[in-house]
This record gives sequence, structure tokens and C-alpha cells, in this order.
Amino acid sequence: CRGFLKQWPFVEVLARGMVRDASLLLPTFPHRLEQLAGEIRYDHLAKRIEIVSMSGRVSNAPLTVHGALRLTTPVEWALTAQTQASLDLLQPLLPPHHPVQSATGRMDAHLELTGSSAQPRWQALVTLHDARMMVRPLTDPIEALSGTLRLTNEELNTEALSFRFKEQPVQLAGSVTALTTTPRVVVHAQLAAGSADLTGTWHPGRFSIESGEVALGQDEDASGVGESDGCAQSGDTGSNNDEICFVGKFSHENRAFAMVSR
Repeated sequence: CRGFLKQWPFVEVLARGMVRDASLLLPTFPHRLEQLAGEIRYDHLAKRIEIVSMSGRVSNAPLTVHGALRLTTPVEWALTAQTQASLDLLQPLLPPHHPVQSATGRMDAHLELTGSSAQPRWQALVTLHDARMMVRPLTDPIEALSGTLRLTNEELNTEALSFRFKEQPVQLAGSVTALTTTPRVVVHAQLAAGSADLTGTWHPGRFSIESGEVALGQDEDASGVGESDGCAQSGDTGSNNDEICFVGKFSHENRAFAMVSR
């Protein structure tokens, strides 16, 4: 180009291309996108690439993507992706010392990625199918895990998860916030023998209980009426507080146990 056209930034270029059998490695994303095929459009003045439609594979799982990227420094993006994959795909995305040590099974995932390569923001809707997880500080796995999770950079929420723990069925609802720093947990569990509510914080290697309550169901073989109270030192519970105190009431009609930290 000559004259004013020599100033390449001011040349208007609109292009359309078809992608076949391509691969791509995105900043901050640990998995390479492979076997990509679809349609893209390029606007030079806007420094924008639009992904009209794209299909491919990630870690050997099917993937569809659409959205746009702006070729600035850092790269800005607004992308939507869907996949049906193994939970192994998520493990490298978890921060160090995360409570989830391992996860296997299948998932359906819908991911929305915004922000930039320097500060990515994401939210996801994940449906689990017969998954298995090892979660600190539990020493036994969570098995037959099914249900839907809503996740963002900082929190996880669920309204209905079902799983088995030590061969017992559990229905779970709750949230985990501050995922990238010190995860705070608020859960309600429906158990075969009653229900449980728990609030606490995960620290590397331990779980600090702030409050909890267990309500036991009716048992025709239960007998006796009484009350008890006491305290346990934090070393027994992993709490940052000096001690965990509890009160309990047990009877044939109503059995419950509650504890709070102080």
C-alpha cells in the first residue's frame, strides 16, 4: 500500500473465513482446543474476531463455541461454550489447596466467559451424572453424585444434589463462596436418619465449623429423655476459635444436636 493506505491501522478490512481442523491454546486455559471447524468474521478497524459458529474437541470431548474476541492487550472476550465431558476436564482449573482433590464421572456444561485474558470472568451451569469425588477433609469418597451446580469465579451454588456417602443416600442444597481464597460453606443435607445444617470455612488441611445442627428422625427403638451440654477444644474440630460448644436434647419425640463456635 502507498499514500494514506500505508498507515495500515486506518485500512478497513472485513473478512469472512471458514476454519477446518484447527487447534488453539487460550491464555490461562490449560486445555488445547482441537479439530476446530466453523465460520469466523474479522473486522480490522474494530480489532474484532466474531466466532459465528465453531465445533471441535477439548480433552477428547465434543465442544461448541460462539462469541467474539477483541484483539487488544490484554485480549478481551465474550464467549459461550457447551460440552459433554469428563469431570477430569475441570481439575486443572481449580486453585491450589482446593477441597476437591479428585473428580470423575460425566457432566453437561454450559460456560460463559467474559472479561479479558488478564482478568477472566466466567459462569457455568454444570449437570453431573453419576460422579465420584474425593473432598477434603472427608476420608471416604462421595459417590453416585447427580444434580446441577451453578458456578462463577468466586462461588458455587446448588439447590438439589443427590449422592451416596458411606453407602447412605444424601440430598444436599447449599453454597460455597470465596472459592479462590478461603471457601465458606453453608449447606443443608437431608439424610436417611434426619437432616443436618452446617456453616464453616475451609482452610488448607482443615475445616473450621462455625455452627451446625443435626435433627434426627423418629426411631421406634429410641428411648430416654435428657439434655446435655459441653465444649470441645478447637484442636478436636479444626476451628480457629477457642472452643466449640454444643447443646443437645434427646427424647422419643424429638432428637436434636446443635453446636456453635465461641
